[in-house]
Amino acid sequence: MELNFAGIKLRNPLVLLSGTAGYGKELEEIIDISRLGALICKTITILPREGNPPPRTAETASGLINSIGLENPGLKTFIKEITPYVKNLPLPVLPSIAGNKKELAHMAKKLEETGLAGLELNLSCPNVSGCEFNPVSPADLYKTIRAVRQSVKMPILAKLPPDLFRIESLVKAAEDAGSNGLTIANTFPALLFDVRKRKPALGGITGGLSGPAILPLSLYLVFKARQVTKLPILGSGGVFDGPSALSMLLAGANAIGLGTVNFYRPDAYQEILLALKKHG
Repeated sequence: MELNFAGIKLRNPLVLLSGTAGYGKELEEIIDISRLGALICKTITILPREGNPPPRTAETASGLINSIGLENPGLKTFIKEITPYVKNLPLPVLPSIAGNKKELAHMAKKLEETGLAGLELNLSCPNVSGCEFNPVSPADLYKTIRAVRQSVKMPILAKLPPDLFRIESLVKAAEDAGSNGLTIANTFPALLFDVRKRKPALGGITGGLSGPAILPLSLYLVFKARQVTKLPILGSGGVFDGPSALSMLLAGANAIGLGTVNFYRPDAYQEILLALKKHG
């Protein structure tokens, strides 16, 4: 099941998604991560961020809403303290980065020097107040990715927003800007109330919906994206078992992201790998 995904050699198509596996250590103590294809680290920003106030997660029907707010130690600490660890993990590791156009280009250049496998650009953050990092149009998306592309030669994955109405134009903008691959897509903006307290269930008010609840929407996005690009696609959002993983491939994905399932069933990859081998 080996494949070359956006210039990165994977032993199989299963990828641990950003924000659900930390920096590898958290899941390495629970599962055999050497059996997976790659790990995308929790998103980092140029400066440390404390993140959103608690509560930061809330369960909903067949899903999870999170409002972490990109809590992270910042670029310098990641390079100094975390990079030495993740470089020794038994699979390719990609940092996920967020910021404005100038910050992303700077971070990419610094991270290329570490020798990690590639980068994922987090271009949509529904649980960050104000979404101050997010490009708001295909034109802005193009400019942001292009700035990173001109600063580094390493593989770049553009993590696109789950825009059901503009996904094709966003995909074309990312491709034209020089992205090597796409992550489709991020969590969906969502809101949940604690009716007993008569207030939002999350400290950050709104958050991002993930889990099995969003699988049909994620499949739609991947399917629509595949109609307009030949770039490799990391299909993410709602995969939790063999049939859902196979559905992602049928929709047009080349690799499969495992996200929320890591929280409640971290060994699901074993069933998924068996399904992939059985059905080719």
